[in-house]
Amino acid sequence: MVTDEMLEVMSNQLPISLLVIVGFIFWKGGYNIKYKYLGILKPDVAKKLGLLEHKNKPILVYNDRIEHVINHHSEDFGTKDKIMFVYNNLSNIIKNPDYTFYNLKNNSIEYYKNINFDICVVVRIAPGKILKVRSWFPPNRGKINNRIKQEKREKEVV
Repeated sequence: MVTDEMLEVMSNQLPISLLVIVGFIFWKGGYNIKYKYLGILKPDVAKKLGLLEHKNKPILVYNDRIEHVINHHSEDFGTKDKIMFVYNNLSNIIKNPDYTFYNLKNNSIEYYKNINFDICVVVRIAPGKILKVRSWFPPNRGKINNRIKQEKREKEVV
């Protein structure tokens, strides 16, 4: 039996290629895998956000995040189907965002994408070999515009 602690150790110590293979074996073997590989922090995004030390780190979403989103953002989404639609499209959002923003206060990257509605995926920046999705939610258009304005102001100061 694979415990959560074992998965945590594996995800922080194994090379990503082996981590993906291990995940595939668990999936094919009928085990209830605890995470899904979404992609990497692309070097161009890492450079834009000033996070080069984290470039190419794999981004994973753990299954407990679904429950988190259901418990904290159900009203924002309206239906569980919409939450699961976004969950099933997380890889596309991470690989092809419309906009990214580094949130210094929360030490996280916000990936924004419109997939028939606006969505924000929050990825925690942390030491170790992986990055983890914290949450996803539909932001209001004003928040997106404020992020863009804030980023422009910060560039003008530098």
